[in-house]
Amino acid sequence: MKLTPEQQAMLNGEKGETMAKVVKTLVMYGDAFGAERMVPVTSKYGHTVISFGLKAIKPVYELYDQLIDAGLTSAQKFTADPRPIDDNIPTSLLEDIVFKKIMYTHQASYEEQLKKLGSSCDWERERFTLDEGCNEAVNEVFCNLYEKGLIYRGERIINWCPHCLTSISDAEVEYEDQAGHFWHLRYPFKDGSGYLELATTRPETLLGDTAVAVNPNDERYKDVVGKTLILPRCAAEHAIDLCVVRSMDDLEAGAYGILEPKMSCALVTAADIDFAVVPCLSFDRKGRRLGQGGGYYDRLLPQLRCPTALICREQLMSEEVPVEEHDMHCTMLITEKGILTPEA
Repeated sequence: MKLTPEQQAMLNGEKGETMAKVVKTLVMYGDAFGAERMVPVTSKYGHTVISFGLKAIKPVYELYDQLIDAGLTSAQKFTADPRPIDDNIPTSLLEDIVFKKIMYTHQASYEEQLKKLGSSCDWERERFTLDEGCNEAVNEVFCNLYEKGLIYRGERIINWCPHCLTSISDAEVEYEDQAGHFWHLRYPFKDGSGYLELATTRPETLLGDTAVAVNPNDERYKDVVGKTLILPRCAAEHAIDLCVVRSMDDLEAGAYGILEPKMSCALVTAADIDFAVVPCLSFDRKGRRLGQGGGYYDRLLPQLRCPTALICREQLMSEEVPVEEHDMHCTMLITEKGILTPEA
């Protein structure tokens, strides 16, 4: 970021250590957002957030104290967000612990800092975020924006917690490095002329593969452009091998280290199956399942003339699983709590 001589002098500490920290903070924000320079605030009104009483940003409060001790005040007029917690709103014991003992432990001291800085809010008319009036205002604005086509419901990849059964923000995700592995998979050609070897760090996506792209100018692949591949471990396009397994000796570790039937296992047809247990990522009480997206079981289930059961943990049950016309239902649900009959 390009600074004026005066700003550079403050950053170098010529106006004191506190002011140097303030300018350094602004420079860091500017660098994070790709700003080229600082500009003066010319608006008559600003906006402050009083719902920042979070324990996690303790260094910010400490910097505020240093500014206040240095005699800093603000003459800027500004609006403010509603408070995140309100003593006048009834709360449960769990809410008291989460909001007052964990999240917003610095709320009271933060508001005192704002007052010392010259925040001339009408502190007798504080509002809670979930007050009825605030809720009605938010709903009205949301509906107006929706009717004008300015907001819409889109499809996005999100962070999902299978334990809490809710989406979570990027700020709530804790990342950790894990040792990975490079898997080499052989995709046989449909015409039997050989195979194409692919490498991936995500073999679990195999069943959702729909196409393989190659550079048509690459001499190694010019003869395979336009050919059809068969997914590994499948008897035909989007079909599943039904194998006879009589003992653990008939199994071997697959791509995930999960035991799978050996290639030497005998095959059976759908008519030979007396009872089918179908895995899934999630399901609902109507017997609808959410799988990996390849449609393998949806092609197999219509061929079966036996009872079919979904097996999954109770925590992964959804109110309603999105389905399409080709998606097949199962006749029974099995969780760790017992056997359920799908709702009509």
